Amino acid sequence: MKNLRSSIFALTTLSLLLGCGGLSSSTGSSSSSCGPKQSSYDTTSSFFLNALSAPNSFLTGGYSGGTKMAQSFTPTSNITVTKVTLPLKASGNPEGTTVTVGIYSDFSGAPLTALATGSLLIDMTGGDANLSTSTVKNIEFSLSSSVALTSGTLYWIQATHDPAASDTNRPIWMAKTSNPYSGGGAYGYNTGTTTWVALTILATAVDLSFTLKCD
Repeated sequence: MKNLRSSIFALTTLSLLLGCGGLSSSTGSSSSSCGPKQSSYDTTSSFFLNALSAPNSFLTGGYSGGTKMAQSFTPTSNITVTKVTLPLKASGNPEGTTVTVGIYSDFSGAPLTALATGSLLIDMTGGDANLSTSTVKNIEFSLSSSVALTSGTLYWIQATHDPAASDTNRPIWMAKTSNPYSGGGAYGYNTGTTTWVALTILATAVDLSFTLKCD
């Protein structure tokens, strides 16, 4: 897990099912996965997008609010990415909010500049971002332009959503404990300290789950 000059906070999600679950795709695609990926997750391990406050016992460790989540990664070969897939589910009813996912450059261990982004409107009844409170779904985001990534360079997948999340209605980005991906780490942006902080679950390092796709 990459280190930052900031504190680490922990999150546990009480409402998810126990055990491990498979991914269920909500969209069709002719693209194939490419480059690094961390597609596994625990159904009991996840993070709220845009966690603006600490609801109940979910967030601990001095975390005072965030507006975005990100996972860093390092390609081992030159690749050109056109889509990003994230396993997501819903907390409450985030109907009508827009999730934006992007590939970002790195500066001193934090996301800096958006190289390309893609957005989807959450629809709890259908569409490409049809989230569920009970089932994790693979949601595919098509980027605004293809992104050429260089082998051995650190990049970031950053996710936000608008309007800002409430404590009860927001998307959830699935994660895997025990630091399964060695080429990067999971972070949240703390608006209280204006720093990126490493994410943990019960003091255990995690990686947010993702798959990159190339046409």
